[in-house]
Amino acid sequence: MAHGIFRDKVKQAGLNVEIESAGTSSLHNGEPADSRAIATLQSKGIEILDLRSRLFVPTDFEDYDYVITMDSSNQKNVMEMANKADSNNFPKMVMDFQSPDEHISVPDPYYGGATGFEDVYKMLDLSLDELLEQIRD
Repeated sequence: MAHGIFRDKVKQAGLNVEIESAGTSSLHNGEPADSRAIATLQSKGIEILDLRSRLFVPTDFEDYDYVITMDSSNQKNVMEMANKADSNNFPKMVMDFQSPDEHISVPDPYYGGATGFEDVYKMLDLSLDELLEQIRD
């Protein structure tokens, strides 16, 4: 969801920013987004049908200026890779852009009931506005 939301914001801002997303588990590698995520974003005019899951790899630290995680579990996994890769590109949790230093995890909407995906959309929408401002600056 974050990839699609941010891609839409970047496009609306007229910026040229490369966006890539990856997970820390290969469980759904190569699969499209959850149908509820697709429907939630489509209701906002955001299309993510082209996105497929892929695994985060250590070279992502070198290839991207920002490494952003969704929750504390992803943060821990990616930090371990950063330490092994001897990378200076330390990951930041997405909600830290809106609420610095609070380390708020984005809940997994899969288990969030009927409103889970909408709740996650609202969280990401606000925080990704802050990320966009940081990139502009």
